Amino acid sequence: CHLESSCQNTVGSYSCACNEGFVGDGNSCEDENECVTGDNCHAKATCSNTYGSYVCSCNVGFEGDGKSCQDINECAQEGICGINSSCSNTQGSFDCVCLSGYRKVNNQCVDIDECVQNIDSCHVNAQCQNTPGSYTCACLDGFAGNGYNCEDVDECVDSPCSANSSCVNLIGSYTCSCNDGFNKSNGICEDSNECLENPCGQNSRCENIPG
Repeated sequence: CHLESSCQNTVGSYSCACNEGFVGDGNSCEDENECVTGDNCHAKATCSNTYGSYVCSCNVGFEGDGKSCQDINECAQEGICGINSSCSNTQGSFDCVCLSGYRKVNNQCVDIDECVQNIDSCHVNAQCQNTPGSYTCACLDGFAGNGYNCEDVDECVDSPCSANSSCVNLIGSYTCSCNDGFNKSNGICEDSNECLENPCGQNSRCENIPG
């Protein structure tokens, strides 16, 4: 019998049978490649033939004895994806996805400046301020709202102008104009003395009155 076979005595003779893991007639035995003829490795394992046997090894991303393999949750490993990203476990692997407000540059998630790239939702009369992963909107002076919706403030309601002047509301501001008969001097509307221009005819007297 072959070295890798077993001898079985029979009446008046004997028989040879190849050992498990070998194939042949017993007198001649060769290693059986179980990875080709059939193995019981897990679907997520790799079969490696050995002399007279074989071994099963779980593929990368899986763990077990090769005959039973379970997915490894790489996301359970702290910091595997780095900052400003989230980990999504997949069968045998994992994916790293940048958080909202970040984009991948050189395998790192960096902040998106929504204000510079003009991808913010701020109102046309608001100022955009970039923040880590986001941004804020604030209405400009002369406007009121939440930054996403801004309406003109009518400053004239609070009577900001001095005496003898009228307030005119503008978009985002206001202006003060002296009333008829008054001129602005040092920021104050003072009465104009029209009599200095001799508006009255002969034989008459001009008397200036306010305005």
